[in-house]
Amino acid sequence: MRREEAAMAVNPEKRGNRGSARARIRRRCALALLGMAAGLVVLAAFRWPVYRVVGDSMAETLQDGDVVVAAQCGAVRGAVAVCECGGSTLLGRIIALGGDTVLVSIDGAVLVNGRALDEPYLAERALGYCDLTMPVTVPEGCAFIMGDNRAESMDSRCAAVGCIQEDQIAGCVLARLWPIRDFKLCLSIEQLWRNWA
Repeated sequence: MRREEAAMAVNPEKRGNRGSARARIRRRCALALLGMAAGLVVLAAFRWPVYRVVGDSMAETLQDGDVVVAAQCGAVRGAVAVCECGGSTLLGRIIALGGDTVLVSIDGAVLVNGRALDEPYLAERALGYCDLTMPVTVPEGCAFIMGDNRAESMDSRCAAVGCIQEDQIAGCVLARLWPIRDFKLCLSIEQLWRNWA
């Protein structure tokens, strides 16, 4: 008999404690899942839609399979927007708004109104697929969006997508909810306040 088995034979309470510890863990997991489900219902009731990320256009910021909640607000510069375009849902970062001029250089640097954007959320710069003649002036009432995974993203650099009308923006990603270990706020209170004020 091994030492652990001998110890359990001598002290049968240990075996019972191990079983009750497992039961407590199962209860906690069930309560956590129930709490999350209730939370999602509350978010939906407040008209904060929940989306599942599909694809890698927003990597490294958001990964395929992540679950995010969006705040229904207008276009917020620098925020990740959820856009409803031609029956599909696109995620993209709002780079520029109506009246702005956007230039994406060959090395992937993005200039808005002649000023280079500081983009700490990028893993790497890339021109990606771009069939537009640069620079582009964003029409009034529209937004120019780009994915954070610039080499792979289909976004406003592509004529098939182009500039997104602001009324097609369903909301801006407020937070990543799932996986829980990667929970993170994506939109600051200041950004929301400036937009709603």
